Amino acid sequence: MKQINIKLFMVAALFVVATGCNDEFFDVIPTESMTDVTFWKSERDVEMALTACYNNWEMEEYPYYMDCEAGNGYSQYGWEGFLEISSGTQGKNGTYWDYGRATLWNYERITRYNTFLQKIVDVDMDADKKASYTTQVRFLRAYNYARKVNLFGDVPLVTQPFATPAEAAIGRTPAADVKKFIYDELQAIANSDALPEQNDAQAGGRITRGAAYALLARQYLYDKDYTNALANAKKVIAMPCFAIYTGGATPEENYLGNFRKANQSSSQEIILAHQRQTPSYTGAVWGYTLPSDYDGWSSVVVIKSLVDAYEMADGTLWNESYAEHPFDNRDPRLNMTVLNPGSTWDGVKWGWRDGNNNSRSGIYLKKYLKPYISMDEAWDSDADMPLFRLAEMYLTFAEAAFYLNQETGTALGYINELRQRAGHVPATALTEDLIRRERRIELCFEGLFWDDVRRWDWGSKVFKCNAQGYNFEHDLDANGDAVLKKENGTAYVDIYNRDYDYVTTGYLLMIPQGEIDANPQMKQNLGY
Repeated sequence: MKQINIKLFMVAALFVVATGCNDEFFDVIPTESMTDVTFWKSERDVEMALTACYNNWEMEEYPYYMDCEAGNGYSQYGWEGFLEISSGTQGKNGTYWDYGRATLWNYERITRYNTFLQKIVDVDMDADKKASYTTQVRFLRAYNYARKVNLFGDVPLVTQPFATPAEAAIGRTPAADVKKFIYDELQAIANSDALPEQNDAQAGGRITRGAAYALLARQYLYDKDYTNALANAKKVIAMPCFAIYTGGATPEENYLGNFRKANQSSSQEIILAHQRQTPSYTGAVWGYTLPSDYDGWSSVVVIKSLVDAYEMADGTLWNESYAEHPFDNRDPRLNMTVLNPGSTWDGVKWGWRDGNNNSRSGIYLKKYLKPYISMDEAWDSDADMPLFRLAEMYLTFAEAAFYLNQETGTALGYINELRQRAGHVPATALTEDLIRRERRIELCFEGLFWDDVRRWDWGSKVFKCNAQGYNFEHDLDANGDAVLKKENGTAYVDIYNRDYDYVTTGYLLMIPQGEIDANPQMKQNLGY
């Protein structure tokens, strides 16, 4: 949101305290808290509470860290907790770091939203604003439940703040019932006149009708309801406020413009983003991805599996016979997404790095970086995090159309619009492999690949294998290109073994053990 400031952060923090900050029993405390006496009295109170609801409504780390779990990248530090799934160690050592996944289970956000929806009813304020604010928070709640049900399966469906922790000790609601709630909520939101038809730049990070239709399209696709996925994607695509971003001077600027602050204010492609405002509300994505000489940690890096998915420049598939120069003559989006030795960035050739806080795969994620990041900026990134883009709706349309055998020509046209805006050659036929490859490449590190792996049942492709990186010579060759060196017959290095038991778990994550211990009604997922 554009108007976040220190005062509103203090109010947001107060609101969080007022609606619960204890992990057990969904972080609730009695609603007769002291703040109820002095708060919820005016329209201004509601506006500050709405700001609190938007505060941290999605983790900034989620999109790119989840791709590390799903097989596109690697997160090298165990204390960050994102390596446990794909390595098959989640829960085995008795730990469950809440930096990411447990935070998604945590019900603090849900309690915050439920409290807002309960309290706003009795506030005397402008009727149109009340309807708009209520509808926005209903979306945030539906979004959070969609995350939860996709990751954990059956989850408690809580739609009102509880008066006591004892009342909150309930069991898990069947996933089908939770999804029905999500679909019903989103359909009502999308059909309401309370939200505008605007892109994210116009709406300033607020929820819009397009966002409601986009989440409907995404969830229907995940549930393989292709008819409804297609219908809702079409509604977003038809809105005149959205268009694929082509405002850059080069194909690279067109593709990466959606991820750079300087372009986001003019991009019509972003449907909804988690917005940041310097200096009070900035992110750490640069620090997580940059190497040590930029004061980064290299926590999120690309691995060979993703690089192999990119086509050659002529549209043919990658073949190991090209392995001497794996980054040359490829789909242009590869060099827009990855920094490898020999890449030009910051006006200089990107070299090989070794030692702590550098990539173990030998390559780095470029997608979210802007040029010329100083060491002082590494942990102060200002770019918004796109969570829904029109490009995703194009690919949702294409996948649904393919399985329904409807509008396949239009679907191929959408895919080619994405390929050609990045300078790649058009595809000639709509196939399942093309659609899946395009989703993986176009949307990589945007938080969607885990759910793609789950619904495509790609566990054998990404979880039962070694994650690999590249064994580079320390020096570039005379042409300034990276050189792979073979040792023991291979130029690749094994980073870690992926051995997640996706069959037993059904791609569901472990419920935090603290929730099981605190609530006798809570049962653990299989495989943990």
